[in-house]
Formats: sequence, C-alpha cells, structure tokens
Amino acid sequence: MKANKLLVISLIALAVTSSLLVSVLILVLNFHRITPTNPTAADPGPSQRINTNWYGFDPVAPASLLAETGSTAAWSPDGRQILFKDQGLLHMLDLPARTTRSLEIEGGHPAWAPSGALLACVRQGAYGTNDSYLNEEVWIVPMKEGPARRLIRGGFPSWSVDGRTLYVHSRANHQLLAINASDLDAPPTVFYDKTPSYYFSVAPDGRQIAFGSRNQLEILDRTTRAVVRQWPTPGHRGLLPGWSPDGALVAFGGFNGTQLGVWILQMSTGRAVRVKEGRFTMPVWSADGRWLAFDERASGRNSIWLVGRPHLDQLLEGASSPDQRSQ
Repeated sequence: MKANKLLVISLIALAVTSSLLVSVLILVLNFHRITPTNPTAADPGPSQRINTNWYGFDPVAPASLLAETGSTAAWSPDGRQILFKDQGLLHMLDLPARTTRSLEIEGGHPAWAPSGALLACVRQGAYGTNDSYLNEEVWIVPMKEGPARRLIRGGFPSWSVDGRTLYVHSRANHQLLAINASDLDAPPTVFYDKTPSYYFSVAPDGRQIAFGSRNQLEILDRTTRAVVRQWPTPGHRGLLPGWSPDGALVAFGGFNGTQLGVWILQMSTGRAVRVKEGRFTMPVWSADGRWLAFDERASGRNSIWLVGRPHLDQLLEGASSPDQRSQ
C-alpha cells in the first residue's frame, strides 16, 4: 500500500515537473519568435545593404587603390569586371578573381553597354589636324565575337541607363549626339547643341546634363538650357563629370595635372564635398550605384581607385553649399 502511494506521489511530481518544463520552453520559443533581432533598426537603404567585405573592399572606408596601372575605367553591367586603358590597349580586371588580362583591343574611354553585349571606345582617326580631340572617333566592339567597327567622329561615349541610346560628343560641331543603339547605322540626332564643354554626363532620366565647364560644374536643363545647379572650381579649365544611376549625385574631377581631386555634388541640396584630393579624376559609377571608381593621374603613372557609396554618404553629412564655401 505504501509502495503504491509512493508511486502515485512520484508520478504526480513528474507530471508537475514536465508541465513546468513545457511552459518554460513555450515561453522561450515565443520570446524568440516575437522579439526582432534589432527592434530599433530601420532599413538603411540600398547603399548600406552591402556586405562589409566586397571582394576585399570595405564600402565604408575611404578610397583605396584598385589597380596599380590604368585609367578611364568602365564597369561591367553586373559590377564584377572593370575595363580600363593601359599602354594604349583595353584590359579587364576581374574583381572576384582579382586577375587582369589584356583584351588586345586598341582604344580608350571605354563604355560598356547595359546589355553587356557591346563596348564603345575611342580611337584616334585621321582628320588632317594636330588636335588630338578633333581626331577622336568612337568605335563599337562586340564583347563576345565579331569585328570592331568605326561608328562616328567624336569622343567621350556613354550609354543611357536603359541601354537604348549611346551619347557621343562631336568635338568639331560642339554638339552632344544621341545614337539609337538598336540601329547604329541610323543618323544620330542632336541631343544638345552648342555644348559648353567637351565632357558631359546625362542624367538617368535624360532631362538634365552635367557639363565640366571652365571654372565650374554646370547642371543644365536639356530643354530650357537653364542652370539647375552649379559648383565653382576657380582656376580649373574643365571637369570630367559622372552622374550616379539614381540621379542623386554628380561626381566630378579635374583635367590632367590639376590638384582639384574628385568631388561629389548632391543634387537635392546643392552641397558638395571632396572625396580624394590630388590628381584624381574621371569618376565612373557601378550600374547599381554602390561603388565609384576613378583615376589617379600622377606624373608618369596612372592608377585606378575605388570608394563605396556609404563612405560618400558619410562625407556628405558634413558637406557645404557654394555660399558657405565662399564665406
């Protein structure tokens, strides 16, 4: 009898203990289910949603050296390769593998089409002048197979974000030309006449154009020709601009030999800040806008540098307006 009572008491105690364990387990599971990893964190936006180590580069860190030789970089559409000019030929840097190879293609100022199928580049032609700018002509090169072909006299080619238009500057006529990418043999149309500079960048929506004019960066309305934004660069005879794919920023740098460095202008506020001081120029954005590559054109040596959008956003927090800069 006593043994039966002890057995019953043991079973009751075991049941109570099991019930308590189950309750505790349920509380723990519910806590983890309803509690967010970081209850105060908000979505930081596309420029922040990047791995902290992107092929060995930190997007929050200041600009760092990408390629020890080369200039005039161009991104592949997927951001995994960069084209650049070195010793008169185009080379390809594979970022995941960190390897470089020559494409055995003559040219400079490459521009990779968003489709990935075509490459535009600049070569020197023969037009009876000693002015190298007036001798420039744009060539089209298939990225997989097929012969390169001369397209048009002009320079500084760039593609629209949708890849439907190739923009070329006519040095001889001071015009910005638009070429239909689906019919390269069709006559180009004049996209902007009487350009204030050889060097330009068309806004992603096509409504505004950044020109690297003498003594200032100018953002002009394509239709009205009105000045939308300006940034003074006294004493500098010209600039090389590059519009970010989201339209929020315009990066720019000076010509060879200038110490202006690379800057970014914020379109919404008109504020600007220097990214890298010295002989840095020719900024070009990756297609997703998360990275900015640019040249260093030191005496006797060119190289390519890289900086992430999060670092640029941090710099802009302390940027000044043109009015504040003059005070």
